[in-house]
Amino acid sequence: MERDIKMMKDPALGYVPTERLIEAKRYKDELLQSQTNAAITGINWRQLGPKNQGGRSRAVLVDANDITGNTVWVGSVGGGLWKTTNISAAEPVWVPVNDLFDNLAVTSIIQDPSNAAIMYFSTGESGYGNSDAIRGLGVWKTTNSGATWSQLTSTTGANFNRCQRMAINSTGIVFVATATAGLQRSADGGANWTKVLGAGLGITGAGNNFCYDVDVDTGGNIFYFSRLHS
Repeated sequence: MERDIKMMKDPALGYVPTERLIEAKRYKDELLQSQTNAAITGINWRQLGPKNQGGRSRAVLVDANDITGNTVWVGSVGGGLWKTTNISAAEPVWVPVNDLFDNLAVTSIIQDPSNAAIMYFSTGESGYGNSDAIRGLGVWKTTNSGATWSQLTSTTGANFNRCQRMAINSTGIVFVATATAGLQRSADGGANWTKVLGAGLGITGAGNNFCYDVDVDTGGNIFYFSRLHS
């Protein structure tokens, strides 16, 4: 709501003139109808499941350990971590990795590009406007390609209750975008964390501790998106 106010408030009125949204929608619809909506050439979509589970899935990772590309991990914000080893099949078989994790609100999955046996998943849903957001309990890690996972004890505090997104660079440095403690960084595999962006670190505005997203490109550049800055 804060974002909507900042983007849509009429400065002359001091509030969002909601009645104008109807006209804005009408104009948008006219623009869409005036365009030719053609499918992207050569791309076809089909449902790959799992079809017997409900919930919001916000994390997906194609496993680099499988050179065929058939192994895929999916994180559900209410249903935990899932895996398939036959994603190219007409009906892929999905299995829950562990229904007994201390928290099943998986929000992001990453894999170390320098060592594919190391993967992480974060937990905690927040910041997307849904009233049923599920609180998390930190970050989990595997060092054996997903055979077993363990919670990082360094992330059991309140700073990691709502982890929006994770990223990892070519040297194994891990970043977590949190909703309450800004952008967190670990250079030792998750044993210790340092807040590198957020309130109190030279960026004004208390809302800067609300970090939505983080990513690392092939050149090693780090991009993040917070409530007030990117």
